[in-house]
Amino acid sequence: MWSKARSAAMLSLLTMVVLGMSQVVTANMTGQWSMQGQRDGRVRLKLEPNGSRAWVSTHLALTQFQGLTAEQLLSTTSPVNFRLVREAGTFTFSGSFHERAGTGQWRFNADPAFVSLLRQHGYEQPTSEELYALAVGDVRGSYIADLERAGYQKLPISQLVSLYTNDVSAEYINSLQSAGYSAISPNELVALRSNDVSVPYIKSLGDMGYKGLTTAQLIALRTNGVTRDFIERLQKGGQKNLSVERLLSLRTNPGIPD
Repeated sequence: MWSKARSAAMLSLLTMVVLGMSQVVTANMTGQWSMQGQRDGRVRLKLEPNGSRAWVSTHLALTQFQGLTAEQLLSTTSPVNFRLVREAGTFTFSGSFHERAGTGQWRFNADPAFVSLLRQHGYEQPTSEELYALAVGDVRGSYIADLERAGYQKLPISQLVSLYTNDVSAEYINSLQSAGYSAISPNELVALRSNDVSVPYIKSLGDMGYKGLTTAQLIALRTNGVTRDFIERLQKGGQKNLSVERLLSLRTNPGIPD
């Protein structure tokens, strides 16, 4: 669901959050933006905060921006002013476009209601950088509540952003817990989800005798294409009760048929 481009963008975002200072919330952040219109109705947006070498690059639907149209992307003379509204706050943009490429200045203002909501969840003094990261990632208050119900309270904001942008939903967490994987760290959850380790996949391995695998083993098997069908072919050929390491070795050997 989430593109590699967006994953790379979020890595840049998380780097910025880690570098965030311990300052209390200020009214806004500012910086420079650049945008490239795509022919699929999306744009590639790059944000560079003033006073920081960290930057964010992500792809968004043009329709997410208020006051910006496809016609304006082709403008060569008229200035543009538009907004990107998120629950955590609002980005206000000014600048100009030439042949689908635009540049200009942006300002981010945190939403006081969202700051109050964060405090209700134990985040007493979120920094400007953290609020900015939540807004770029489009993390919602409802998602924070969902995580709490799944057993993940007051996670670092950098982890909230990482979980949300990698599509680690409460439903996904609950499904893993039902399969026997509880108390998984946020980093492990991101690794499992981003490598498409699903409960049906876990159960398919269990059906072949591979139960109680570690998260690292699940990820290794999934990313190397070890499936139930592959294990069945090996067993029909007389290779049974193989270790996970042996399965991986055979799977990566070109002599083993797909």
